[in-house]
Amino acid sequence: MDSISAKEAKIDPVSREVFIKEHIPFVIYTVSSVTGRYISTENDMEYSIGLEALNNAIDAYDGSTSKFETFATTVIKNRVIDFLRKENRKGYQLSESDVMEAIMDESDSVDMRMEIAEFTEHLKKFGFTFDDLVDVSPKHVDSRKRAIRLGMRISENENFMTYIYKELKLPVSNIVKLFKESRRFVYLHNKYILSIAVIFDKDYSIIKEWIGDVIRGDEYESQ
Repeated sequence: MDSISAKEAKIDPVSREVFIKEHIPFVIYTVSSVTGRYISTENDMEYSIGLEALNNAIDAYDGSTSKFETFATTVIKNRVIDFLRKENRKGYQLSESDVMEAIMDESDSVDMRMEIAEFTEHLKKFGFTFDDLVDVSPKHVDSRKRAIRLGMRISENENFMTYIYKELKLPVSNIVKLFKESRRFVYLHNKYILSIAVIFDKDYSIIKEWIGDVIRGDEYESQ
């Protein structure tokens, strides 16, 4: 995309209409990258959401930061993700991989980049990467909520966090005993639970906000 064309589209209705029509393939591609399937312009609500997001991006773009394409990609992805959280789409579950991809797309936020980079370094100390974390994210809504809430509770226990940073692992037996959790569940999701505990203990505010959105979105879908 050309940022000048985006600026022209912002002030001239005719240019805007042409600009949007020219970038329908861009909208389809961007929305499809979130849903994991090809989007129909006639039958999929996600397409309409993406098209509206593109129109909003034209209004919001001021050209002072990133290229319009980067800016619009973030706006569209975030809007579609929000929509999918609220719509219990069969065969689609919003996971941390979707959320964190949206975070990483916010490449112009220095605070965001720094926070994610610091979190990534912490993960390395425990012997796994961010990619590993995405892979082990619980796929079932109830398991994901349960693991997140357990990680949050662990982060509030000073003794547990001291053990985690010293031994680089969860104190599984003590967690099972104190929180009446299943040993199998803790072992199965130990990397994910440990990561959530670190996020809340280190007070990574941006990542915490997104995790809160995931919980709220899951609760909405389960109603």
